[in-house]
Amino acid sequence: RHGLFSCVCNPGKTDRHQFFDTTISTNWTYEDYHTWFDSLKVNKNHVAGVVGDGLTAQVKGLCHWRPEGALFPGLQTVYIRRLNHVLNNAIVHARKQCPLLNELMNRVHQIIIIFKNHDMRARYKIRVPSIPETRWLYIYDTLFFIFDNLETINTALRSGDLPLSLSRATREQLQWTRDGIPPLFKDALMIFKPLKLLYTKTIKTV
Repeated sequence: RHGLFSCVCNPGKTDRHQFFDTTISTNWTYEDYHTWFDSLKVNKNHVAGVVGDGLTAQVKGLCHWRPEGALFPGLQTVYIRRLNHVLNNAIVHARKQCPLLNELMNRVHQIIIIFKNHDMRARYKIRVPSIPETRWLYIYDTLFFIFDNLETINTALRSGDLPLSLSRATREQLQWTRDGIPPLFKDALMIFKPLKLLYTKTIKTV
């Protein structure tokens, strides 16, 4: 589920102020947007604007400059990105700008994928966090997982329990934890912690 709309009646045309919101699905079609807008129990000429969160499909489904858009010309549309989207985009940008950070996150991802394997989880009895591919803000959970389970991870890497499908180069890359936590890892953990706390606090207040 995704997005939030709000419609405000135009005080210049009516003394009634009404607000509408709805949660949408990311697979909404143009017809779904039209159905939503048509279902509003208000005179469409009184609507001053619509606020959305900037989801690409949402913009396409609403904008009046597209023939299929649900909104009519002259209706103001404002798109405001949600805080967690902004934070996630900041991390994506940082990865592109910093090769060291990108390499660190790739290696962290490799370890998570390996330990997500059912046999590995059962053998070492550890709970492995997920990394939603579009939500890199969760990288803090994986960093902390490695920090908190470093001894277990190193034991697994030394024992030869890794999947046979892994290449030799990948196996060598995974040995970066054997000498302890590298400084960049600790720096990343400190940087991402307040971002994760901010995200968690935001989710609880919505």
